[in-house]
Amino acid sequence: MDWLTWLRLILVSGGVVAATAFAVFKLFGDYWLRNTVAKLKAASDLEIEKLKAELTKDVEQYRARLDLTHTARKEVSQCLSDVNIAFSKLHPVAASQGLDGEERKEWIESLQKAADVFNTKLQEWAIFLEPALYDVLERCYGCADSECRRLKDRSEKPDRARTVDHFRYSYNRAGQLLRGQK
Repeated sequence: MDWLTWLRLILVSGGVVAATAFAVFKLFGDYWLRNTVAKLKAASDLEIEKLKAELTKDVEQYRARLDLTHTARKEVSQCLSDVNIAFSKLHPVAASQGLDGEERKEWIESLQKAADVFNTKLQEWAIFLEPALYDVLERCYGCADSECRRLKDRSEKPDRARTVDHFRYSYNRAGQLLRGQK
């Protein structure tokens, strides 16, 4: 055998080995790739479902918290408006709208009841209110309560602590915060 025959045998053998290797790698490679991709896809789908479940849970919790916050703001706001009505009746803006003795006593009692209901609601819903709003609402209660005590003790005593002005300022500030204004 001469070198040309050897060269042909080597080339043919190399071609056969290369073709066989290519076919084997192609078949097993496609099989391996399909299995690997399928496993990765299954793992990814599982992870996506877990993330969807977590996000859905978080959204539902946030929605429930938002609903509770809205309810808290609404109930506390309604109680505060009752306090403001009684407060405004006792301290009208126009001086000509004064109350006689019996009406005054009734409105003082009404202010006390409204302030107590307001404080109860405020404490009940405190966790769902923003800190700044809670502070202003608590100031409203403090002013209403101290004014009620002042009026019950002696109605002729002057308002040296300026609780009327403080209440009106706090009430206006609470209204702004409840409407979402800063």
